[in-house]
Amino acid sequence: LNCINRFPDRPIICVEAGKCFYDTSYSEPSMTDYTENRNYYRRNSLIIAKYITANGKYHGVLTDISAGGVFVRSINIPVVGQAMTLIFSLFRFDENTSIVGTVTRIQENGFAVKFDEPIEMLAREANELPPIVSECDR
Repeated sequence: LNCINRFPDRPIICVEAGKCFYDTSYSEPSMTDYTENRNYYRRNSLIIAKYITANGKYHGVLTDISAGGVFVRSINIPVVGQAMTLIFSLFRFDENTSIVGTVTRIQENGFAVKFDEPIEMLAREANELPPIVSECDR
């Protein structure tokens, strides 16, 4: 996929063959934007995912993941409370993880999802977490 970067100071995030979007709106959320309520260690990620809602199938990029949830950067923003199934590679590119969750927070550039059941392999101390895939390594 050849994406022409019209915004040299912003990374290109390709989410589907033939479609690209540019990181033009990202800003770090402030602590006043939402309440931290985490039960698991979270880690940065760069994983392309498909998510399915009652309204259709979409693609996004997982930029933050823990055993209990994920942040999805996407141009298609669902509503808080919406249920969805996320499908993505986690430990190996040739194996997909499918997990059900609920949207708990939205931002201009994406949304947070709390999983109905935690991903047990990620429910560990930070120094015991197994390596996860990254689109940089694909």
